[in-house]
Amino acid sequence: AQMLLRLDRIEEYILFMYAHRYHDHTRGSWTAGEVSGITGGGAIFCIPAQQTIPLLVRWMLVFEDNDKDHLHFGRAIPRDWVATGKPISIEQAPTRYGHVSYRLETRGDELVATVALAPTGKLPKELHISFRAPRGKSVASVTVNDKAGRLGGTHGDAAVIAPNGSRRFEVVAKLA
Repeated sequence: AQMLLRLDRIEEYILFMYAHRYHDHTRGSWTAGEVSGITGGGAIFCIPAQQTIPLLVRWMLVFEDNDKDHLHFGRAIPRDWVATGKPISIEQAPTRYGHVSYRLETRGDELVATVALAPTGKLPKELHISFRAPRGKSVASVTVNDKAGRLGGTHGDAAVIAPNGSRRFEVVAKLA
């Protein structure tokens, strides 16, 4: 799963997450089995497997690049989640840069991401805040703390930010 994310194969990552959730966890709970058969019998309980889905969701929201000094936010949020208009967030996620928080919400034809980095400690060289717009829409432009921002990333849907000492960001993506 992590390699899919590193290779920017986002749709396959999301498919893996959903497949794992529905095939390896018991219906209606987060209990995961070590071994599960195709006949519908019960699985043998496995404690480490309980962390799989929480870890996959954390990576979809906050992901550290091991090869570069980059921190990614919202990289693999399913487009259908964004289309609901409900806020999506994670608070105090541990990273090598300290605890970070991220929130994505919809305001009309805009997606608004709020990022709070740890109040002290090392800052990443770059932040990549992805906006996975609902199907049929795309990101036309971004502003970072009310100033014009730069779009980048493999899919051209990520605001690329050099923190330059700042630790709080409001990034607004205009949708077209």
